[in-house]
Amino acid sequence: MPIFRSAFVASCWVFASVANATMHECAKDIAIRITGIYENGDTDVHYSYCENLDDGRGYTAGIAGFCTGTGDAWMVIQEYKKLTGSYGDFASMASKLRKYADDENDSTRGIKNYCNVWKSLGKSDKNFQKAQDSIRDQLYYYPAEKAANKLGLKLDVSQGQIFDTSIQHGAGDDADGLLSLIKDTNKSFRSDQPGNSGSILNINGHQVDEIVWLKKFIEVRTNDLKHPKEEENQGGDYWAQTTYRTKSYSYMVNQGDMLLSIIISKLILVSYLAFMPTASAAMCGCAKDIAIRITGIYENGDTDVHYDYCENLDDGRGFTAGIAGFCSGTGDGWDVIQEYKKLTGSYGDFEAMAADLEKYASSESDSTSGIENYCKVWESLGKSDKNFQKAQDNIRDQLYYDPAEKAAAELGLKFDVSQGQIFDTGIEHGTGDDGDGMLTLIKNTNSAFTSDQTGDSGSTLTINGHQVDEIVWLKKFIEIRTSDLKSPKEKDNQGGNYWAQTTYRTKSYSNIIDQGEYMWTSTVKLLDNDGIYENGDTESHYAYCENLNDGRGFTAGIAGFCTGTGDAWMVIQEYKNLTGSYGSFESMATDLEKYANSGSASSSGIKNYCQMWGSLGNTDKNFQQAQDNIRDQLYYDPAQAASNKLGLKFDVSQGQIFDTGIEHGTGDDADGMLALINNTNSAFTSDQTGNSGSTLNINGHQVDEIVWLKKFIEIRTSDLMSPKEKDNQGGNYWAQTTYRTKSYSNIIDQGEYMWTSAVTLLDNDSKPTTISCSSYGKINPSTKTRRRRRDVNGRPIRIRGTRMLVPSLDPPKRRIMRPIRSGPSEEL
Repeated sequence: MPIFRSAFVASCWVFASVANATMHECAKDIAIRITGIYENGDTDVHYSYCENLDDGRGYTAGIAGFCTGTGDAWMVIQEYKKLTGSYGDFASMASKLRKYADDENDSTRGIKNYCNVWKSLGKSDKNFQKAQDSIRDQLYYYPAEKAANKLGLKLDVSQGQIFDTSIQHGAGDDADGLLSLIKDTNKSFRSDQPGNSGSILNINGHQVDEIVWLKKFIEVRTNDLKHPKEEENQGGDYWAQTTYRTKSYSYMVNQGDMLLSIIISKLILVSYLAFMPTASAAMCGCAKDIAIRITGIYENGDTDVHYDYCENLDDGRGFTAGIAGFCSGTGDGWDVIQEYKKLTGSYGDFEAMAADLEKYASSESDSTSGIENYCKVWESLGKSDKNFQKAQDNIRDQLYYDPAEKAAAELGLKFDVSQGQIFDTGIEHGTGDDGDGMLTLIKNTNSAFTSDQTGDSGSTLTINGHQVDEIVWLKKFIEIRTSDLKSPKEKDNQGGNYWAQTTYRTKSYSNIIDQGEYMWTSTVKLLDNDGIYENGDTESHYAYCENLNDGRGFTAGIAGFCTGTGDAWMVIQEYKNLTGSYGSFESMATDLEKYANSGSASSSGIKNYCQMWGSLGNTDKNFQQAQDNIRDQLYYDPAQAASNKLGLKFDVSQGQIFDTGIEHGTGDDADGMLALINNTNSAFTSDQTGNSGSTLNINGHQVDEIVWLKKFIEIRTSDLMSPKEKDNQGGNYWAQTTYRTKSYSNIIDQGEYMWTSAVTLLDNDSKPTTISCSSYGKINPSTKTRRRRRDVNGRPIRIRGTRMLVPSLDPPKRRIMRPIRSGPSEEL
């Protein structure tokens, strides 16, 4: 879990929930690419593939081997016509293709140019690629998904195997078809079959562990490959030669890699028939979204997508607007508006100012004469017009993401963290080869390598003929970019010391690297600021403030910062660091500092404290940022350090450690987080195996991570029932909070180890609550309470343990005025 939790909260969770057994987009992409290995020998998506295999099916082409003699190729061409309005270069052979599809004829007569046309469109025509995606999903992915849903499969590895079966065997109920194999598998279960996957299927009225079922399915499919029942599948021993399709999935299962996202993050793909993204492989949809939102933090101070942002920064670029700071005076603002016209057929409300906008773009003028309503129009369209938002996405990708991705591909970068850093560089430095440009920084980095440089990342680049570990290369690139930010070479980037203030962009990526977060398919931080347990819902209560009369003064904000314990004063000091002043707290700063240092709960001289806190908490982004920074410094970062030291890999484990840090404190006092970890470790005096796929080294013993976590929860629950520290024993308050451990036990029982989509947990009232990106900040109406925890007598519960301080990264202080960017370059 890397530094910018909110970026991940706002991205990966948007993908489908486990409840309906649908793989999120990144897992779907992985499943497709795994099948690509079996079909084509690599993980590339072969839209332009085409040849005659002389197998009685005519020409075989595209991403799923669509054939002219079986009808699915004709379906692709018809879908292409729907998208574009014509058959394009297939027009002259359309009648023949329709006839061969209807007759299931493998003839190539009259369609000799077929492969030339398919290859040409497959390479560059996005609509033709989209047509192939649509028909592949229609014929294979959706039927496989439907079958998986009916079975109740929840794990990516199960759904991936079902999809691959659909591609090879067909999705029907013929003797070798997917549905027949599922039926044969189900017949094998005549009693309950327990297991440890955390997912239970109902098969013929029996409770069957999902992984137990999957192993049986793989066995049944393997047998069918060796002895196919349908006559057309028996010739030439071809099917028997493809048992590697089941062997590799068996390997994944044996490794405990139930989520395809874990496979990526653990970089085991080299073992799966070398399934590692190739040099040309781009980031999956989720990872790209994460990269964009991380850059959004640097640009705007949050992870929202600011389609409706617009203002005149008086930086010589005219109006700056939208998701990538498109400017009316540099041309990219006009690019967006032209793209909008392509999508809609008109300039819309920009029509009246179009001539001036084109003129200013061509002359690079920052004039706003004649375009005074520009921001009003931009903001209105940006808020609600999907085509205008799409236009911004397209131009951002065209100017920044695509050139960055091209540079990453030419280097052979495979990790999301590397590609994300290149993209962020393209946004800030421009993607060109000027003195500070992205291509120049890459060139300077490459020049630093005059010999082989080994590493442990598992990915090796060829730089100047030398073998260089990718993470070694990335660290050098970050070093060179940081140096350039401190001392930019281009004159127009040197004024105002602006660039030197943005080294947090490289520092934060260095932190991600240090955490080992190379791939971004499953890294999210679900329990951000511990919202459910602390406040009864999942909202971020920056403006919350009240006096709980618990001897700690005023309690306020997202983590219950107190005037009498010092952490509230730390927030206010952090706010001053960000803004240069104490703001509304100025008149009471002396008293606040005094109460923090003395541990006093007094409210003398600070009567308006809650009014000030509530006002800033509701609207001031810097004050919210200050709370985030101190919460992380006091609780999240120490919890993450403890998780890293243990070697915890699952989100559910790291989330439990974080929640413990919030409630018990992160120190080593008797009830503290570190003490509970030590007590848990002491319980293991021998190896303890399990099925989670992750093993810890505890006191020299090999201990399954979920086995360890269950023991930790048991010990923490016992401590809540009978706390050791005297100041935690009064009022039976801690014993009333065992829902915090029960809830996590429920998550474990559901098998929700990684939080890539949604997670269902028990709230304070033991009612199931599902959290996903789309529901973040909301809660089911039946459980939404907006309350502080209270005991049986109605007294608010507030808990605080020992704090441990760790350094935090420098946060962004302002929206950065970016340099004029060079356009995309054709060569690296």
